Amino acid sequence: MNNNATQGQRLNIIKRTLIQSAGSILVLFALTGCLGYSLGTTLPHDIQTLHVPTFKNQTAEPMLEVSTTDATIAQFQFDGSLRIAEADLADAVLTVTLKSYTLEPLSYDRDKTTQTQEYRARVYASVVLVRLSNDEVIMDDPNIEGEATFFVTGDMTSSKKRALPYLSEDLAKNIVDAITQTWR
Repeated sequence: MNNNATQGQRLNIIKRTLIQSAGSILVLFALTGCLGYSLGTTLPHDIQTLHVPTFKNQTAEPMLEVSTTDATIAQFQFDGSLRIAEADLADAVLTVTLKSYTLEPLSYDRDKTTQTQEYRARVYASVVLVRLSNDEVIMDDPNIEGEATFFVTGDMTSSKKRALPYLSEDLAKNIVDAITQTWR
């Protein structure tokens, strides 16, 4: 009989713990709602479609604008918060200017201390989102960055070219995040 009483006490403790946990979760949801946090996009509700023209390339790196534009369009399609559209059908236009491209040495050859083995490539972009109905600037961020690291295998040009998709994807994710932030 003592064993049954102990088992009943355990069940009561478990029930109380579950109720307290559920209560804590409800309080957390209530507080986040009261503080203005919610999942979704920070964009105005009337912005559903986006036109993304080819980025402007002010760097000396050839074809950077093509790779970064394609990656950004693909990232918006993956994200799903905005549909890509032609300029005459879009609610907003995204203008991106690639301002600079840099290479930073990360590691050197053990035998040839002046020869770099690994680099970090960075691209810096200025991003402007404009509502097409009234030319209102919705977002203007002059410093969005993308980066990727790569090892030099063979010649430098080929090595940079192999890193370009990773650099473009990182910039694209940062652009999409800046426009459609998760928390508002």
